[in-house]
Amino acid sequence: MKIKRVIVLASIICLFFTACQPTPSNEPIRNKGSGAFEEALLVEMPDDSDYTVPSTWEELIELKNSNVNISASIEIPNESTHAVLTIEQRLFSADDLEMILNSLYPDVLGVREAGTSREDLLEDLYLIQRGIFVGYDENTGEPLYESYENKEEEIARIESELEQLTGDTQYENLSDDAYDLPCNRVFMDSENGKIYVRGSQKSLAITRDREIIIQPERWVLEGDAYPGEMPHTLENISIDETSALSEVENMLYDLGLEYLSPASVEKARILSQMNEVLSEGWMITCSRDDGFDMPIDLQTLSKNTVLDLTDACTYTLIWSPEQLTVFVDATGIRAFYWDYATRVSSVVNSNVQLLPFQNIQQIIRDTIKYGLSWTESSSNIADEVLITRIVLTYCTQKAKDQAVTEAYYAPVWIVFVTTDAEKQLGIAPGIIAISAIDGSIVSLV
Repeated sequence: MKIKRVIVLASIICLFFTACQPTPSNEPIRNKGSGAFEEALLVEMPDDSDYTVPSTWEELIELKNSNVNISASIEIPNESTHAVLTIEQRLFSADDLEMILNSLYPDVLGVREAGTSREDLLEDLYLIQRGIFVGYDENTGEPLYESYENKEEEIARIESELEQLTGDTQYENLSDDAYDLPCNRVFMDSENGKIYVRGSQKSLAITRDREIIIQPERWVLEGDAYPGEMPHTLENISIDETSALSEVENMLYDLGLEYLSPASVEKARILSQMNEVLSEGWMITCSRDDGFDMPIDLQTLSKNTVLDLTDACTYTLIWSPEQLTVFVDATGIRAFYWDYATRVSSVVNSNVQLLPFQNIQQIIRDTIKYGLSWTESSSNIADEVLITRIVLTYCTQKAKDQAVTEAYYAPVWIVFVTTDAEKQLGIAPGIIAISAIDGSIVSLV
């Protein structure tokens, strides 16, 4: 779907990285292997301390084959305390799914397994017969599709299922096992509207449309958001941003999820598997907000393509940060995705001592030099690196010998990194994360 986007990004990366990169030669970045992070977690901020930072940072760092232009806003929460929490994974249950469905769509009447209706089977048959998108014809520019292994067997199976269908699709009355996980089911409301639910203990997807793709406007502006589509803006959004946000905030309140807050808001659309635009509206992503942080959608931001920070992180998470993404249009909540739910298990420190910002600035300088040290032996002059924004927020952070299912939720500085070339192509900034407690590089994987 985004073949062109992937190719462009790969081309940019090739401009920065030679085929054989040397090992960074600067002093290694500190990591959590020394135990300093675990010790620093317990140090409290003195009562008379006032953590202050400048509002902006302007600086030019000149390297051998690259310049780094720091022209960044510095953002911190209004809250004066900075707690450290322990959070753990929370698995979804049938009760969770029932509660969410009853809140979003209170008039659900029946249920069936997905993929069993004539409409579903005909859509699957069309997609299988079309084949897999592989590129464009060099002469006509038309999209090309190819067959694949076992295609004929799948066509025969679906045609056989279609022959066996008799009458209208039957929905069963709701029972105790209708919400059991894992599931791939279709619920029906009082107006015969369909609600598609795919769920497991770690992920819930609830949508008004079957097998959809949500595309932010920035993808559409690049062109080829689906094969052959020209770049354009989304002009058919009939709900304003404020109303969409209000819809999501009311939803979070009704579901008892006040610890989540909107972290990013983008114009977006819903696209079917057949490349039909089903709706235009707003994609709103929510992240943890426990009252003392500034939520940032870390999942949406691109991985950093400029700095080589290989082996900078010793301990990495094996589970992704909690994220709830909602698509809102004039009809209300049209798509709901909730992944990797967490809960607070303990408060480690109600107000941890943070490194002075001048220390963080030096760590950022060292990190940048370390991450760009590969350019010293490169024959190419790298594009100017831009640091545009630095935000004090929170994220999950792993420590030595910590249980697999838990992590610390602690203050972190997020540094937005990009280049002129990436900005011109509309590519989201890369980010690096630096612990506000001990200055170590934090894994966002």
